[in-house]
Amino acid sequence: MDIRTEFKKLISGSENIGRWVVIRHFFDEHSEFWKPETHEAVGGPAYKFTDTVVETYSAPAYRIAVKTEGIGVEQIGQVEDSYIKFFFEHNVIIKENDEIFDLDYYESDKPTLVYNIEEEDINKKKIMLKERFKVKKLEKYRCDKGRVEYQAVYTYESKLR
Repeated sequence: MDIRTEFKKLISGSENIGRWVVIRHFFDEHSEFWKPETHEAVGGPAYKFTDTVVETYSAPAYRIAVKTEGIGVEQIGQVEDSYIKFFFEHNVIIKENDEIFDLDYYESDKPTLVYNIEEEDINKKKIMLKERFKVKKLEKYRCDKGRVEYQAVYTYESKLR
């Protein structure tokens, strides 16, 4: 069995349980918004990035409750819905601190990303970014001989401004 092929079938083939998101992949180079004199970004992100529309599957990432120091005990089994686990194909480029944007779009046809609310048109598959999740941790799932079959990405919700 080829797990890569099975994963592709799961998210966009016969099972079709996937949905479209945007991965904002940041580079290690400051953007034009970076002000070296104040060490901050003004009017935009601090680093250059590229946005890519990709298919994924996601599920809540449950946290196991533990005793906290000086704050009290969380309820066992408590779920934090702001933590989401995304699954991507083996060849999707993503790293820690990148961002994933939910599009609130569940059609099988790939949407066109727009950045202005006036341009959004669901009927024409023109979609804006809806929710933002920050990548906290990546896990590459490997099969025999170390080949990466798919990736799991743990995220937490980061409010859009």
